[in-house]
Amino acid sequence: MSEYAIRKSDGKDIYISSCEDMSCLRYEDRNKVIPSNKNFNIESCQNLYWRLPVPNEDNILPGDYTGCPYYKKDAKYSFYIITHQCGLNNDPEEFKGIIDVPGSFQLVKETLGLILSVKYYHGFKLNENNDDVNFGWNGKSDALCLMGVKNEENEMKILYGCVSCNKMWSCPYQEIQHLITNQEMNKRLFKLCSEY
Repeated sequence: MSEYAIRKSDGKDIYISSCEDMSCLRYEDRNKVIPSNKNFNIESCQNLYWRLPVPNEDNILPGDYTGCPYYKKDAKYSFYIITHQCGLNNDPEEFKGIIDVPGSFQLVKETLGLILSVKYYHGFKLNENNDDVNFGWNGKSDALCLMGVKNEENEMKILYGCVSCNKMWSCPYQEIQHLITNQEMNKRLFKLCSEY
């Protein structure tokens, strides 16, 4: 279900969420809007996924965000890369359990009508080759990055996930802080989680 709100600064009606995904609103900006649905109390709702507080979006009003803060299209090469503000140190030793929960994606060759569904191990390992299919990297890049924050009952948690299949996990800030590569983002998430 989509949720809309009135932005207090100018009275504009804005889109803020779809179900628990509040990716159009930062947690710290929740008091800058009035939900259009009177039954939706934004202050008391829990387990919502909020937009990351990335520094280059500080001057954007709630509801005016465009795209994803955690990846962008590289103009030179025309593929998506993780933004430096949302990068994680993708150390395989730190993410051992993630390999056991693969995502999946589909490869499509429209001219043949061929669809290939492939398990995806979030950039940590390749699938097994067989007589019909061979797997390999063509410019391997990190797949896991920061994706948002989640306000649980007693704790603000960090959302991180795979930019390829969009599978997400949550964890306490203390468990992931040493993997956050951007110091400004690390400070912002520490503040947000410690003040919750």
